[in-house]
Amino acid sequence: TPSEVAAEIGEIEFLPLRVTFEAKDDGRLPPFLGSALRGALGWSLRRVSCALRRESCPSCIVRERCAYGYIIETGRPNGAERLRGHRDVPHPYMLEPPAPGAGEWRAGADLSFGLVLFGRAAEYVGYLVVALREMAQRGLGRNRLRFELTAVDEILPHRRPAAVYRPGAPLSAVRSARLRDAVAGRPACERVVLELLTPTRLTDGGALTRRPGFHVLVRALLLRGLAMRSLHGSADVDFDVQGLVRRAEPVETRADGLRLLRLDRYSSRQGALVPLDGMVGTVEFSGDAVRELWPLLEAGEVLGVGKGTAFGLGRYRMREHGVVGARASCGVRATR
Repeated sequence: TPSEVAAEIGEIEFLPLRVTFEAKDDGRLPPFLGSALRGALGWSLRRVSCALRRESCPSCIVRERCAYGYIIETGRPNGAERLRGHRDVPHPYMLEPPAPGAGEWRAGADLSFGLVLFGRAAEYVGYLVVALREMAQRGLGRNRLRFELTAVDEILPHRRPAAVYRPGAPLSAVRSARLRDAVAGRPACERVVLELLTPTRLTDGGALTRRPGFHVLVRALLLRGLAMRSLHGSADVDFDVQGLVRRAEPVETRADGLRLLRLDRYSSRQGALVPLDGMVGTVEFSGDAVRELWPLLEAGEVLGVGKGTAFGLGRYRMREHGVVGARASCGVRATR
């Protein structure tokens, strides 16, 4: 039932971090930094954590205990049954790059971005901090614009930011939160407007859809939540995905506020440009299932949705009655 799903997803553990770099040189970077940050992080994390450099990750015997193998080359854990019919296993992290800008950087300017870790990924904070420090020194973008890692902070909901890393100081201990602590408090409504903040890649029938129905969104959120709870968490749970998707099908969709934003990245593995196109703007849903699945929508604000969340895609926020953060006046709280 929706309430059971809400309870399980509410148990997902996550650790939101804010990373701050300081530019050491003048230079240019791509307007959208998701691909540059993801590529540099992967390269540096492999360098600092890979014990058997001549092994490929799928055949490596320590893949599930390696920071790089687990976080970047994410595969299905040995013996895991959940999502067996799905080719891709979601990564246990999400980047939150800054909003696209002009691309010009000056020495001394701060570059701040979010890095959200889910489940067991929080165990590798030490490796990630070392990798972040190295990737900053090595430089970002095609021209290797150099930075310095000046801060990593823990940004838990309803708490003051806490320092995890400062230059010259030992790492501080981190503490994950549960999704239920981050999303509780908003009354559920039968209508919601979602603002897609970064390109959102939702597929229907295997193809990118420019007009995602509510059932398409719900399917993607359920599968992502199931992966974070069962594959990256400590619980072996299952959801009636198809049953909940059917409940979502009658919901009305207004997608007049959406537009396709074209992005691409260079994949060194494929030796070619790979599209990161996705929808941005606003989409409105109205119907009984919106109220029923309200906690799932709230969870998606933290989890992200769709393909490419590792690059910072698929981030959205909820607008109740069309106003960001407004207190809705239409009904009771969703059951959690």
